[in-house]
Amino acid sequence: MARKLAGEISPLEMDELEILLKENPSDHLKIQALTELWNQDNHFSDIATDKDYQQHLAKLRDNNILLANDDHGTLNEDLVIEKRGRKNRLSVVVIVGLIVAAIGTYYFIINENKTAPVAKIETPNTISTKYGSRTKVELPDGSTVWLNSGSKLTYDKQFGNSLREVHLTGEGFFDVVHNEEKPFIIHTAYFDIKDLGTQFNVKCYPEDKTTETSLVEGSIEIVVKKRPNEKWILKPDEKLVLLNEIVGKDTSSSMVLKNSNAANEPLIALKKLRYLPEDSFALETAWTYNKLSFDDETFVEVAKKMERWYAAAFEFRNKKQEEIHISGSFVTESLEQAMEALKYTNRFNYTIKEGKVIIY
Repeated sequence: MARKLAGEISPLEMDELEILLKENPSDHLKIQALTELWNQDNHFSDIATDKDYQQHLAKLRDNNILLANDDHGTLNEDLVIEKRGRKNRLSVVVIVGLIVAAIGTYYFIINENKTAPVAKIETPNTISTKYGSRTKVELPDGSTVWLNSGSKLTYDKQFGNSLREVHLTGEGFFDVVHNEEKPFIIHTAYFDIKDLGTQFNVKCYPEDKTTETSLVEGSIEIVVKKRPNEKWILKPDEKLVLLNEIVGKDTSSSMVLKNSNAANEPLIALKKLRYLPEDSFALETAWTYNKLSFDDETFVEVAKKMERWYAAAFEFRNKKQEEIHISGSFVTESLEQAMEALKYTNRFNYTIKEGKVIIY
């Protein structure tokens, strides 16, 4: 990963890295943390003085992180960053290595001590993520939740004692520990999900037109709050899509609707998960692999995803551009690189100023 960030990775190494990430999904959030640090502080190659270097090592020593070279948290002389002003490729790799060591130690501590905080905890039972960031949370029962950008998960202080209930706003991927006596229940604004042990994704952003649940493995039961007398059982590779707004007709011909005759009841659709040819994982869960993917979606819907992914704001000056259908995937691309790629395949112009993207 250090060689990739430093721009020195070979095609063969890149293929091997992609295989390793597919085989070890839990490493994606560590890689995301490293990539975000690198993108935010991409001036490491300019660190050229011994003073700056020693200050960096001092921070690691203050956090009880020792380097492998000796017992004093310092590197051998042949690895010391040059004092001259020229950039040194070795310096880049060394600094990346230091960050990898810090992040690796952080996750090792978390894995060894389950009580260590994995995310920013505003209260004893509330975990939230800002736009542009994602995080992994381990609940008291051992279940794991990956939270996407702009999401919040809350649970009672007594979670697991008699009930396992959480409340979700935003998007989360759940890997639930099996317990027949204590079903795991997720409450969202529009429906509740119950399962006994499985893997599934829930997307319930308040500003979106739909709320979705995508089942990867196992079985889940869904109860829509405005249709409480019905229960929906999903099978693997299925998803339930609920229109958040009550409408009188189907606005999407691709939806297989399961709607009653009552005009005040929401529309519900059962669909299959979508897979892109180049991926072994579903499009609905691509974000857990640190990949922003969209397939034949309107530009305005893609813009919402990009706002959360890049912590940016979008504004459409030309309303016709909102309905352009777009497909694409981004992993390590910056906001500017992503917009250039979209512009290349679609007819629109844009400007970026102070974190705001204006489409015209």
